[in-house]
Amino acid sequence: MLTTKTIHTLSDMTPMMAPQHALINDVLMQAKKLGSSEASAEIQFSEGFDVDVRLGDVDKVSFRRDQGLSVTLYHGKQCGTATSTDLTPASIRATVEKAWTMAQFCEADAANGLPDKAKQAFAYSDLHLHTPWQITPEQAISQATEAEAQGLAYDSRIVNSEGASVSTTQQLFTYGDSQGFIGSYPSSIHSLSVCLIAGADGQMERDYDYALARDPKKLGDFALLAKLAADKAVKRLSPKPIKTGHYPVILLPEVARGFLSHLISALYGSSLYKRMSFLVDSLGQAVLPTEISLLEQPHLLGAVGSAPFDAEGVATQEQMLIEEGRVARYVLGSYSARKLGLETTGNAGGIHNVTVQSSKPQPDLPTLIADMDDGLVITDVMGQGVNLITGDYSRGASGFLVKAGKIVHPVSEITLAGHLRELYRDIIAIANDVDLRGNIRTGSILLKQMMVASAP
Repeated sequence: MLTTKTIHTLSDMTPMMAPQHALINDVLMQAKKLGSSEASAEIQFSEGFDVDVRLGDVDKVSFRRDQGLSVTLYHGKQCGTATSTDLTPASIRATVEKAWTMAQFCEADAANGLPDKAKQAFAYSDLHLHTPWQITPEQAISQATEAEAQGLAYDSRIVNSEGASVSTTQQLFTYGDSQGFIGSYPSSIHSLSVCLIAGADGQMERDYDYALARDPKKLGDFALLAKLAADKAVKRLSPKPIKTGHYPVILLPEVARGFLSHLISALYGSSLYKRMSFLVDSLGQAVLPTEISLLEQPHLLGAVGSAPFDAEGVATQEQMLIEEGRVARYVLGSYSARKLGLETTGNAGGIHNVTVQSSKPQPDLPTLIADMDDGLVITDVMGQGVNLITGDYSRGASGFLVKAGKIVHPVSEITLAGHLRELYRDIIAIANDVDLRGNIRTGSILLKQMMVASAP
């Protein structure tokens, strides 16, 4: 069993940086000896543990410790990549040789190559992304057990539990290449979650809540989290059917985040140069109302999506993605940028804290519901009915019917449909209940209307 001493020893990642830098430099030297024109390598290390408790009993305790090396070598514009989880000298040599062999046989591509050296983060700041959680599995079990018990006791209609969980993970990412760049940064991510089941009149409904943060002190009260999960489950009981038709819709922050992720995914360079996006050739086009902008903020201290540099060592920077409703840029790494005749935006590997901004007043959620008057509040969506090539949107959903600005009753087994271009342009307002648990930071979103199909 893991002990407090074991966890504390594993939490110190600073001494690991120098050996990883030495390993990367050794890989780059081997690549040069083989004749590689350019080379890069990265090491990803992660460790942590998860605790799952259900109905007061320990369901699972698992410890994770993973590492991986990825090597990319270039033979002119030919490129080969090989990976390994074995970091012994013999395995590393074999990995480098495999990448070199692949590079010599792969087809040349003019877009291949390392990023522009001038854009790399040869100096970067500590963004406070690593705060180890000094917690033992025994302590995690105790916290999860107590929180679940609080949730089960919240209301007599809470009849079962799918469990309470505690997770803690820390990572170290190191990237280096033959242009002389090498950098590392550690990070951590911790979470609490509870899922409870409510029952009444022969019907059952489940709901959950969770907390996610880099700093365990920002996770909040576990017992309160469990009570919120219980309250949400109880409120879902006795759903009633509604008429099929067009309704104004409010997407709660968790759903709004996913809704906006489709817009951002459609702006990824890989989708654009393959022409597999409904936003091909959209630079400068209006895709949102003029009062709404999306700002990428990679350097927010301690934020979930922050990073000092991207997966290619390119410095991240604060920059508009959507400005006053219009596409200001795409989401690009070096390869996709070259494919499009553009420059990297420091997004190799993804986005970093995209914050939704509105020049209109942002009310609280109750005010937004009152302003909607009649419509639906959507709490969950499901299914894979999003086509980023055409922009067609169709997903199963559940939530609440609103009449005269008041929630009337829960609804379930409904389907939301529309076209993403139209839906994004039909955003009326955004609330101030911003969810900080993900890479897209947004409040609830009020849409003018969506087509809603209800089960008979």
